[in-house]
Amino acid sequence: MNARVGVNLLWVCLLVIVVGAFAGRWFAVMQKLGLKYNFWFGHQGWEYVDLGRFWQLFLFVGLLLWLALVGRALWPALRRKDDLASITGLLFLSTIAIALFYGAGLMWGEHTSLSMVEYWRWWVVHLWVEGFFEVFAVAVISFLFVKLGLVRARSATASVLFATIVFMAGGILGTFHHLYFTGTTVVLDHGAGVVSLFAHLSRVDVRQGESVTRGTVLGAVGATGRVTGPHLHWTVRLHGTHVDPMSLVFASTIDVP
Repeated sequence: MNARVGVNLLWVCLLVIVVGAFAGRWFAVMQKLGLKYNFWFGHQGWEYVDLGRFWQLFLFVGLLLWLALVGRALWPALRRKDDLASITGLLFLSTIAIALFYGAGLMWGEHTSLSMVEYWRWWVVHLWVEGFFEVFAVAVISFLFVKLGLVRARSATASVLFATIVFMAGGILGTFHHLYFTGTTVVLDHGAGVVSLFAHLSRVDVRQGESVTRGTVLGAVGATGRVTGPHLHWTVRLHGTHVDPMSLVFASTIDVP
């Protein structure tokens, strides 16, 4: 495909996505779209990935087209073994990451559980927005500085690698920080495959590995993690399967002969 045609096509796709997505979100917010079409063409309600799924897919295809155009332009420079080869390679790798990692925002459906949606959404927030875009910006600026003769290629390459380590290390830690959103948490292993979790605590009064008995104070109710107010989140698993904690409370009051 001719580069000029590709750039013009990408510009048209950008206009369609921007106008269509804004229109869809307006109709969704004004409750004129209906729940049937809201997920696909309206507003998903998630920060950074609030576009309707159709517009998300359209954007992902546009990013792949952008990747192809950038790759085609950089390919001759990548094949040359000169001082710019390393920094050009880093620039192209960051371009690949931007195009592909947005796909994490497509990993859930309309009826996927909140915890799974939030897990993949934070891939987009911490790795796509706060990680690879910064790496791409540093790579582009470093590349231009080298072409202008302001810095040496080796120094620019080292700067990009250092920035990549800093940004991506923070992004990965941020992603895992938001895995379960439980805040300050205590997990008890009761044996026999029963594990209970107490989340969003304001403080913890027990230590790791400590044996506890009935009546032991584990901590205090709080509002840590992603919550809107103080409360206790109590979860129980039996051999890895979630069960109703109250069923165990009622069972403990029954005398078994």
